[in-house]
Amino acid sequence: MKILITPFITNPQSSTQYYIALNLAYLFVTQGHTVAISADKANNFHHVSLYPAPKPPKNIFQQTKTKRTYEEWMYANGATSEKYLTDDYDCLAQCIKKFQPDLIITLDRLASIMLARKKNIRIWSIVHSDMYKASIFPPKCIQSLNKVLANHNLEQEFNLKSLHKYCERRIGFGPIEVQPFSPKDDITRIGVTSIYPPHTIRTNRVCVFFQDVHGKPKALRRMIQQAFQGAPYSVYAWYKGCKPEAIENIHFLQATKAELLPGSIACIHDGNDYFTNQCLARGIQQLIVTNHDFIRNSNAMAAERNKFGLAIYENELTMSRLYEQYRLLLSDDKYYYYTQAMKKITLDEGDLSKLLTYL
Repeated sequence: MKILITPFITNPQSSTQYYIALNLAYLFVTQGHTVAISADKANNFHHVSLYPAPKPPKNIFQQTKTKRTYEEWMYANGATSEKYLTDDYDCLAQCIKKFQPDLIITLDRLASIMLARKKNIRIWSIVHSDMYKASIFPPKCIQSLNKVLANHNLEQEFNLKSLHKYCERRIGFGPIEVQPFSPKDDITRIGVTSIYPPHTIRTNRVCVFFQDVHGKPKALRRMIQQAFQGAPYSVYAWYKGCKPEAIENIHFLQATKAELLPGSIACIHDGNDYFTNQCLARGIQQLIVTNHDFIRNSNAMAAERNKFGLAIYENELTMSRLYEQYRLLLSDDKYYYYTQAMKKITLDEGDLSKLLTYL
């Protein structure tokens, strides 16, 4: 089977969409399927056919409202702008013409759904439970989307979940405690965003991954050093603008390394859906630095509600607050026991290989 994966990647080699696309490609290639990915070359996908994708515009605003919806997040990242959607439609049309896929799997690339409908190609989409919650957002968030839909003689939509309903299968990751889909949403639930590996021995390692934390690189570096330098455990850290260097027990990385997660005692991250899910599946306690983006905030609140982690808002992030919350996370046994309970619940939902049964 020929499978085309179309992720909307805002941060090359570090966003949730990148990691899920990477794992999907590995799964299908190892099962003998032919895989293509439409993405920027900066993502360095291997063993697949790589087709171009337009670069999304830079984030156009930072919103301070208590909860940002999926539509607002997509709008802020340019994913619903008329120019981006038009460019992406043309780009994907060329990709489909050359690759001739039997199945498309999309991660927030709305033009994929339009083309799949027009060309009668099977399509699956990756969704999040927050997309299905009742919410109000400014009409401008999908105004351009509806203009592009009209240009291709497709129906207008009131929200983005109604566009995803045209996908043959909608896939959500994680247990109901973290992603509470309703049965009427007809979501295929999968526990783990990867193929779950054999048990990994717990090591004395802490990961700090800040894909979307908006602090200045120098300030983030100083804060991490002040909080953890000289501690009796290894710290592996990455943030935007991070310069690789080892200082005593702290290792500043050139890029995010998800392979460091297995065996870690804790992960401090910014609510990235992939890292949240991987920590759940591996029983790793989490400290989530969040803002008001719909997924980041949702994962942070789920961590505190289910006690598999703690949360800090970006505007409250200081060296002392970071260290105190980290110390509480590791010193209070309840977080460890709740994390282990959530691990079992997550693994009971199966891993990514479950998708093979639906091909």
